[in-house]
Amino acid sequence: MTHLGIAFVGGLVGTVAMDAIKYVGHALKLIGGVRMDMLGRWALGMMRGKFVYDDIHHAPAFPGEVPAGWLFHYLTGGLVALAYPFFVWMLGQPLTLAQMSNAVIFGLLTSVLPWFVVYPAFGKGWFGSRAPKAARPVVTSLVSHTCYGAGIGAVFLALV
Repeated sequence: MTHLGIAFVGGLVGTVAMDAIKYVGHALKLIGGVRMDMLGRWALGMMRGKFVYDDIHHAPAFPGEVPAGWLFHYLTGGLVALAYPFFVWMLGQPLTLAQMSNAVIFGLLTSVLPWFVVYPAFGKGWFGSRAPKAARPVVTSLVSHTCYGAGIGAVFLALV
């Protein structure tokens, strides 16, 4: 398997890790998370030319939002991870060295995606500044994306 194939699988595993920590953290009321119906609404809306919402929770629903949300979530996780080998290459390191630390740093860096793309597109502002306090958007992104990076690193440790 190529490094890009390993990265894609790592992104899927990282997305599972992200979902697991969000499930546990949300159950303990420590972190929030994006609802799959809202992610699906956004993905289906983008297919119809709607990219930004004043408040996605008040936008009309589409049939199949939840499965679309899950599909979009995992495809995005796999595709974003394709940048990981290039990230390590830019650091001047081989993909066999310090996988976990590089991967966790990469995962942390991917927190910019919800801060500057997802939250604003949902109508929640930069860094989720207009999200409910209980959602803890900044902390939620940092925690979940750290786990995402760790999942990528684990796959590279296992397969490279």
